[in-house]
Amino acid sequence: MEYGMGAAQSIVSRDLWVKLGSSRLEPAGQLTAYGDKALNVMGQCWRQEEKPVEVELWQLEAVGIIEEVNPATTVIVLATPTVSVDKGNGMVQISGDF
Repeated sequence: MEYGMGAAQSIVSRDLWVKLGSSRLEPAGQLTAYGDKALNVMGQCWRQEEKPVEVELWQLEAVGIIEEVNPATTVIVLATPTVSVDKGNGMVQISGDF
């Protein structure tokens, strides 16, 4: 399996894995970066009990890319619609529709 920005899997640091809830890890196959560089990984996990869009939004919020806003208490100055694309492996990619 090769790591890439549009890949079906995401690689996160140990710190982020802890911040996201330290999900149970299962053995992972060997990952290879561009140039055939082997990557050491702790394992792999899925959060299948939740809907893929909810999981992706939760992860984006956990790393500070997006934030939840309550329109009843916060004036929304800027916002963008989003498009959710099924990656074919049960996960989604969320993009801004500018």
